[in-house]
Amino acid sequence: MRETQQGRRRHKLLTAEIRAALPPLRSQDGKGEEALVPLKMFCPYSQHTMFIIEASVVVELPNGDLQDLPLSAPIPEGARVEDIRMFGLVHGDFVELGDVSFTEIEAATVKLFGHSIPAIERDCHWHPKTVGECRALIEKLYA
Repeated sequence: MRETQQGRRRHKLLTAEIRAALPPLRSQDGKGEEALVPLKMFCPYSQHTMFIIEASVVVELPNGDLQDLPLSAPIPEGARVEDIRMFGLVHGDFVELGDVSFTEIEAATVKLFGHSIPAIERDCHWHPKTVGECRALIEKLYA
């Protein structure tokens, strides 16, 4: 199991409010550039930014099957949470749409002055925008 960096942050990556605002995976299919982006996370030590469009909890059911559930859904009795899968617009070395694991985001670190510190932070001042507006923001900031 990966070590969480939550104790080293001064804020939560996923608050109850954000969990309620993030629609389940594939629920915004077909909306294209009009899909809403409720969450922005970024690496303060590089230009990497993740505009999260959707997310679901991945649970392992007692029979061994994996199932995606909305973040707000109750976890079935006997099920075990595996991860939270997120989908969004990612700006790194290039811009792409793709999946990302919350477990990996939460555990990511960078070494700074000999200490491991969280590599990913949540934009605490973010207000939801559309995918199109996020693309325009990337072009404006990094063109």
